[in-house]
Amino acid sequence: MDIRSLTQTHENSIIVSPSLTHKKPTYLLKVRGNCMQEIGILDGDLIAVKKANPALTGDIVVTKLNDSSSINELKMLNGRYQLPQFHSTFDSVLLDSAELAVKGVFVGLVRGETCH
Repeated sequence: MDIRSLTQTHENSIIVSPSLTHKKPTYLLKVRGNCMQEIGILDGDLIAVKKANPALTGDIVVTKLNDSSSINELKMLNGRYQLPQFHSTFDSVLLDSAELAVKGVFVGLVRGETCH
């Protein structure tokens, strides 16, 4: 899944509702791809992300792997991080802590004119 920062792509300005701003997101990212569609994060959505370190098991996180960003749920399995996918055609990924860079935690969603 390709995720692009609005600050990097210089897209149109949007107004974010107070229901999202109270969560104090650090930035918004535009989602490309559908590996999280089963939990309601769709291609073209904007996700609100808050820089948080450390992320907790069960958090939906933005990760950096091999020069690409991805959004995944963070889980632990036998001492390794598991990044399950929420689309039936994608496999889970297992990583050691040295292989995983968490860039932030998902705190909200903007789709069209609606914040979730």
